[in-house]
Amino acid sequence: MEIKSLEDSQNFAKNISKIISAGYIIVLYGEIGVGKTTFVRFFINHLENKDGIKNSEVLSPTFNII
Repeated sequence: MEIKSLEDSQNFAKNISKIISAGYIIVLYGEIGVGKTTFVRFFINHLENKDGIKNSEVLSPTFNII
């Protein structure tokens, strides 16, 4: 799968959130800056919207480590 835009990433996150359920583990791997945190932000925010929860700010853990 090739994601070429933020909209593609958002749509992918939305689609994944429809098929995932409690207990699943998602592992993301990739170079710094490829969009892992952006995907997670879209994914979490979509789940929050679905449950009527205010969107949280999802930050990259990399910057805390560096």
